[in-house]
Amino acid sequence: MDATLKKALEGIARNPAAPLEVLLRLVPVAAHEIASRREDKSPELVEKLLATGDSLGLDDPAVQLELIQHSIDRHIPVSASDLALYAGEDLSTLATHADPNVRAALGRAWDYRMPEDVRRALLADPDPGVRNSVAGYPHGDAPEDLHQKLLADEATRESVASYATLSREIAEELVAADNEELRAEVAKNPSLPTDLRDRLAEDPSAFVRAHVILRQDLSEDRRRELHRDLCSAAEGPWSAESFALTVLNASAVPWVSLLPLAERLSYLDSPIHCFRAEVAASPDLPPEVVTALHDDKDVGIRRLVAHRPDTPGDVLERLVAEHGEHPKHRPLIVDHPNFPPEAFIRFATHSDPRRRSIALKGPDLPLEILAELATDPDGQVRADVAGHLKTPPEILRALIEDRDLSVCAAAGANPRLPRQVMLDLLGKAGL
Repeated sequence: MDATLKKALEGIARNPAAPLEVLLRLVPVAAHEIASRREDKSPELVEKLLATGDSLGLDDPAVQLELIQHSIDRHIPVSASDLALYAGEDLSTLATHADPNVRAALGRAWDYRMPEDVRRALLADPDPGVRNSVAGYPHGDAPEDLHQKLLADEATRESVASYATLSREIAEELVAADNEELRAEVAKNPSLPTDLRDRLAEDPSAFVRAHVILRQDLSEDRRRELHRDLCSAAEGPWSAESFALTVLNASAVPWVSLLPLAERLSYLDSPIHCFRAEVAASPDLPPEVVTALHDDKDVGIRRLVAHRPDTPGDVLERLVAEHGEHPKHRPLIVDHPNFPPEAFIRFATHSDPRRRSIALKGPDLPLEILAELATDPDGQVRADVAGHLKTPPEILRALIEDRDLSVCAAAGANPRLPRQVMLDLLGKAGL
């Protein structure tokens, strides 16, 4: 079987509209894809899948428990819902499970909504891995009465070092620790004595110095000096200083958002992205400031401001036309209620294939545009046409035999693919 046909059949196996007769015939070549489907599986299909020995994804409690146990044993993250299934009852009962791997998995799976009594039990667990699993993110600050105990524990001290009240003795010990991650956390602690803060500002680790820059009690001149030194020493994307700057730029500076508006606006002049981003996310910015930020030289700032509910459609379109979408930023700019629907049509003829792909996010593209993009020289554009829910069957018939395998798979998975096309491909494959 050639690769194009195989990919098309794998796409059909994931197609939510594929009829049972098609799925049954597909089992020999696409059992994995069929077993992973979220749609209900008939007893006949389940039986045929089990006969292949590939039961991944089947609604078999024994199989699911085996997979969960496999993940726990190998320290692979397990969701809270899977752990609840594993427990067979209330999640909190796992806090006293005999296996420390299970208790640690509970700590990693549950977030800040974990009941305090369960968290306290895990923080006092005899196994250091269990204590570590609940000491920090995403659980929020630990109970205040436990701070000193957690600071004294190697398994948990890094998780509380940024906010626990520090005695002089403990602060000196942490600042002198041979662990840059720990020193970086201490560098953010508001109770850190000034002289120790200044010592960390001269730390040999760029990563630690970057965290000192985030402190509220640092003078603005000193903050800019430290940032300037990091930028000057950054040589190539893989240097320690470049990594420290990347971490710094992505950091949150929550104290900035609590400042009075006039003081907050002064940080728009900062050369440090995270400070400007904190201000740009403010809901109470004056209109003239918002207008200026829509033309900011930092695209990340423009994206932040674009998510405001009052952003004009032409501003949104210009941002996407010039810089596209960022896959990590959700919701997408094109999902903004003010994004002009006609912009999708304009993007369809853009010189950049990435913008033509964005055109396919338009729900109401005219059929003639879909037909034109179906022959686009870029494979990703054709794949997006193949996956579009308005693409007509006659176009899907052509795309399912496309030379690009991702296009074949997308066409096969499209619910609008005619049943007869599915049957024809099964016959071609000898199934």
